[in-house]
Amino acid sequence: MKRRQFLKLSVLSSGALFIGIHVPQSLAEESDESTSGTMDLYPYIHINPDNSLHVHSYKQEMGQGVLNALAMIICEELDADWSTVSVFHQNFSRQIENMHEEFGRLNSGGSTSIPSEWPILRKAGASIKQVLLIAAAKRFGCDIADCICRNSAVHQKSTNKSLLFAQLIGDAANVTLPAHVIDNMPYKSRINYSLVGKSTPTNNVNQIVRGELVYGIDMEVDNMLYASILRPPTLGASVDVFDASQAMKIEGVIDVYALDTEIKSGLFDTGILGGIVVVGTSTWACLRAIKRLSVSWKQGYAEDASSSKLAETLRTLHNKNDHIRVRSLNYEPNHIASSQNTIHAAYHSPLLPHALMEPLNAVVDYKQGAIEVWAGTQSPQHTATNLAAHFGVAKEQIKIHVLHMGGGFGRRYYADFIIEAATISEKIGMPIKLQWTREDEIHYDRFHPMRSDEMHAQLDENGNIEQYSCSAVSTQQWGGGEITFPYDHKALSIESHFHRPHFVQTGPWRAVVAHLDVFSRECFIDELAEKCDVNPLDYRFQLLQGLTKNQYKGDRAERMKNVMFLQRMFIRVLQEIKVFSNWQNNPKDQGMGIALSAFHDKSFCAQVAVVKKDNDQIVVTDVYTVADCGLVINPNSVKAQIEGSIAWGLTPVLHGGVTFEQGKCQQSNFHNLSLLSMQQMPNIHTKLVDVEMREPCGVGEIAVPTVAPAVLNAVFSLTGKRYRDLTALAGERDRVQVTG
Repeated sequence: MKRRQFLKLSVLSSGALFIGIHVPQSLAEESDESTSGTMDLYPYIHINPDNSLHVHSYKQEMGQGVLNALAMIICEELDADWSTVSVFHQNFSRQIENMHEEFGRLNSGGSTSIPSEWPILRKAGASIKQVLLIAAAKRFGCDIADCICRNSAVHQKSTNKSLLFAQLIGDAANVTLPAHVIDNMPYKSRINYSLVGKSTPTNNVNQIVRGELVYGIDMEVDNMLYASILRPPTLGASVDVFDASQAMKIEGVIDVYALDTEIKSGLFDTGILGGIVVVGTSTWACLRAIKRLSVSWKQGYAEDASSSKLAETLRTLHNKNDHIRVRSLNYEPNHIASSQNTIHAAYHSPLLPHALMEPLNAVVDYKQGAIEVWAGTQSPQHTATNLAAHFGVAKEQIKIHVLHMGGGFGRRYYADFIIEAATISEKIGMPIKLQWTREDEIHYDRFHPMRSDEMHAQLDENGNIEQYSCSAVSTQQWGGGEITFPYDHKALSIESHFHRPHFVQTGPWRAVVAHLDVFSRECFIDELAEKCDVNPLDYRFQLLQGLTKNQYKGDRAERMKNVMFLQRMFIRVLQEIKVFSNWQNNPKDQGMGIALSAFHDKSFCAQVAVVKKDNDQIVVTDVYTVADCGLVINPNSVKAQIEGSIAWGLTPVLHGGVTFEQGKCQQSNFHNLSLLSMQQMPNIHTKLVDVEMREPCGVGEIAVPTVAPAVLNAVFSLTGKRYRDLTALAGERDRVQVTG
């Protein structure tokens, strides 16, 4: 086959039309590799004999609505009846991965799912429609121009005859679209959209409401046993001796044994902590048995560690040259040190937990050199890679059933909990369901990194930035300066230092590192505005009026070649938020704070937080958000994402993060790790704009980075007190509340 087919059509034994979608790295790439005898077409669609449509997707659902949105893209171009559509996760295997070797294609994270799949699924929907039109025209005996698709049927315009998609299954299976037709596929105009851009409930909302949707925590397979692990008290500790005699007396307990510790530092592979494994006939039996274990631990390398010592260490590393990346443009540190018009500020962000609503869990069956997994994972691709490396098995022997997740936020990119379950299954010789507790999930998280930022700026007589520097010291490899610095300047220096702590493992959080970059940057810009005695929103306008072509861009500079585009977009969302939040009419009894950010230099967000005083308490009353993320597939889901992002961003600001003493996390459950509740949410006001009619750009994390600086800037506006610790307000919990 000289060219891989974009669509593969066949009739299944059930009578359904199978439509496989081949996804090359380029939609028009040429290949001499034959697909004969393989199932490398992905995702795939079934048109069933009852005229229903099943869409199988390789993106993972964790409450963000991605399965729904991806199916909407296909169905819009196909003109399918949405009420007949069901969407499913596609199981992961090496056969599928062979088509997607590029990083992240089969994973969900970084707000990339919709932008990456938009062109492919749009083409798929239009191509399937073209196949059905050709098949129907042949049946009608007319020209294809006389046919139109509507509500999962093809209608002949001149006669009003119609054929359901299901009635065309046999005919469509014999249609082959020429390459030039696929490459020049006509798409619907936005003005004709009937589904995309409309708020559409998820098609499994009834299952969710009734508690019928299967999450990882619900999963069971035949002959399955259960397991729980008593993990070491600190990172690096291991089992010395243990006594399981009392634990074995618990009814249902089958085995108790030690699991070796294996700490790693790979990308999304941090090893397993080890501990004491309890295997039984129920999770409850295992958890009861754990409480009866007597264990002596070998000392690790974290017993003297604390988060306060770590914070002090980070503050001492700003002038060191170890593990540093520097990006500089015309920067002269001696000039900034001698200038009279120089501003300096230091900011701190502590360790933050994921606190998933559904604690980690996995079902694994490891037998005869093959591994089968049932789990909620954001990254089946990385999971398969790590399983293959850990157990020395070929990826072809690994199959992963992806389940719905009760939250991911970057934590479920890691495979440690799945490797643990596979290790136990290998030893026991049975399918194992491993369930983490809430305490496990908090104590042994891959925490959002701690970071220390030192900012310096030298201003001219008009308040414009002559020189600007940021030194970021982080406990994560993706330390700082990863996002575009948007404001005009003549000289810039960004230093990113990495310090790996020995007592805690860190990883991505919702918004990855953009959250930390924006926190210090947007708070510091407010301080510059104060120095110049200029309204903070107007000062941002001033700094966005003259972006130069030499302006600094992050590691992924190719994403942002046209700096004028960046300028236009920031100015537009600022203009919108100024009106939307009624910024100019700020009463004296309230404070308003502004912050803005761009995610991947494509999705833009301007946010205003409003705070008031109620007696002696500071109250966060309202949060206004203007977001431009290009074409919105499902406005209801996008607004829900922004609301969730605001709750996510507010939680550490008002309730704090986690602390460590003697190598141990001091928080364990929601009694001492508070989360924002629905009753505590401020009033949320969201406006979605698409000022330049762009393609979808991603929205899952766009509103997280702006929350902390907007709130802290608002508190300064009200009280005159400046906070430079992201969770400083949490230290005054008796003075801080939120209201809805």
